[in-house]
Amino acid sequence: FPRRCYNKNKCSQSVPSFRRYLMLTSHRFSCSLGTISLYFEDEALIGLDLEGSAGCGERLMAQLARHGIDPAAFRPEATPAALAVEQWLTNYAAGSREPFTLPRKLYGTPFQISVWNALEALGYDEVISYAELARRVGSNGYRAVGTAVGHNPIPIIIPCHRIVRQDGIIGRFGAGDGTETKRKLLRLEGHSY
Repeated sequence: FPRRCYNKNKCSQSVPSFRRYLMLTSHRFSCSLGTISLYFEDEALIGLDLEGSAGCGERLMAQLARHGIDPAAFRPEATPAALAVEQWLTNYAAGSREPFTLPRKLYGTPFQISVWNALEALGYDEVISYAELARRVGSNGYRAVGTAVGHNPIPIIIPCHRIVRQDGIIGRFGAGDGTETKRKLLRLEGHSY
């Protein structure tokens, strides 16, 4: 049966499950943010794992597997796309505020995709609550929105770290070393958490 993929332009296409000729690559590097693994389908970024104790990589691989992508099929290769994303992340860690304009593809439910698109629309100067994010995507369920935020396949680039609890407490973060990594990213962007 077909699986759904959603590209940056918010259009979807049905991809037959027999389509196995895709080039699946990964690229691992270290920068001041930590050790990062990037995952690509052809030239589109489909996943980012900021290694640490939060278990982001395992959740990402399980999520991709649910959408018909074999985690064992990724082969390490420093493609031009991988090097471009590495450079963007390195620049971000050095204080750059350039928008991410490189190709990416998201695998998730339509609701998850809507939440991730709303996250991506946040400016560097915006930190909002889960309830506010729920309002922006037209949902009454801020917990469902929180679950979608927690399944974000491309943290940092899709800035789930900019979502905090309604009482202003920083809340959890599912990448790197959890809350400490979230605090580091927010401070890097000029927020006092």
